[in-house]
Amino acid sequence: MSEIAVCVNTFNKKASEAKWVDLKKYNTYDAFIARCFDIHSDEEYPNFILLDYKGFPKGFFTDAKTYFWDSKKGLSIFDYLQLDDKSKEILDLFVDRFSCNYIKAFQEYQEGYMGQYDCFEDFAKERVHKCIFLVFYMSIGDVTEDINYSSQVIRQVVEESGLDVDAIAKSIVCDLKKEYTFINGHVFKKEVKQ
Repeated sequence: MSEIAVCVNTFNKKASEAKWVDLKKYNTYDAFIARCFDIHSDEEYPNFILLDYKGFPKGFFTDAKTYFWDSKKGLSIFDYLQLDDKSKEILDLFVDRFSCNYIKAFQEYQEGYMGQYDCFEDFAKERVHKCIFLVFYMSIGDVTEDINYSSQVIRQVVEESGLDVDAIAKSIVCDLKKEYTFINGHVFKKEVKQ
């Protein structure tokens, strides 16, 4: 894994006195800031400044002046570093697609992410399967708020319906593309709160 670090200094010191701090060693803001105080222990009240970064998206460094640390305001760098690689990839795609920063994106990407598919048509087929399934159960009055049936059960109901899922999916792809976008195998809602 590549180094994930920030270059920390204070406003009272020369740039040559800045130190790189490896963020992988610190899981929280408190642990990180304690290290910063150790590095600059010669100052009674150091006023920290971040001069550079490496190993994480620029968006976190750009927002560092106000939100770099604070997960109450969104995703902190420490929260991001705890994500698995797939979640980081999805979040990075979301930020690129919607031109938003990481801090605001975290909750929105979770609401706007629809899943990973080989192609947009597979996403359309899944939507058709779920609609047929719901219509079937609504028609017999057996729908609860927490419908959590396996894809095998859904497929069985769809097969018994006799409907041509491929044809239906093809017919709704254009409409779905108005509401969803397909990026590198991932589908997102186009409209998310900004």
